[in-house]
Amino acid sequence: MTKKLRIFIVDDHPLMRIALKEVIATTRDMCVVGEAAHGAEALRLIPQFQVDVVIMDLFMPQMDGLEAIQILKKTHPELAILVLSSATDEAKISQAVRWGAAGYLTKGSQRDDLIQAIRSVGMGEVFLPPDIAKKLLHTISHPPTGQNAPPQQFDRLTPRQQEIFYLLRQGQSDQEIANHLHISPSTVRGHLRIVMQKLGFSKRRELVVYALQQPNRGS
Repeated sequence: MTKKLRIFIVDDHPLMRIALKEVIATTRDMCVVGEAAHGAEALRLIPQFQVDVVIMDLFMPQMDGLEAIQILKKTHPELAILVLSSATDEAKISQAVRWGAAGYLTKGSQRDDLIQAIRSVGMGEVFLPPDIAKKLLHTISHPPTGQNAPPQQFDRLTPRQQEIFYLLRQGQSDQEIANHLHISPSTVRGHLRIVMQKLGFSKRRELVVYALQQPNRGS
């Protein structure tokens, strides 16, 4: 039997937590193991469960989602965090990703997008819908003065690695890249690990942010 993704929900609205649990209950490959009404409560409760994915709101009392993300990724780096928030401004999106969120959805998203996002981040991928990726791209394309430039080692990648890199930039998942190139998802992940090493990244979300900064192939 396939192991279910274990989900922990952090949102200060009880009705939102109920709605999320009802959506997740309709799937066969994930289940909700716990919930919290704010960041501080989440930090206290999450260690009591075996959690794979945290669905995190940003605007909450006592401790907001951004602070909770920063602390959780330091204390539990293996956790995949999916932001589900009403916030759509570029600063919030950029900060959430830089502090450790593997995915970002707005609360107006469709059910299928939520399920896909949970599965993607649970598999170690990054999930950014096109509208969110566009806002993140605008932010990182206009960094504050003095911010370090991304590594300039792209020419070290093989043609196949560059091809996978550009497909990743388009927001494709490991499975979609594998289908496009007629290879296995495990082969895609192997290539991406090498790409990360060559470009000097230790986390996949850092690679995605860097990929979004690069021009389209042939431009």
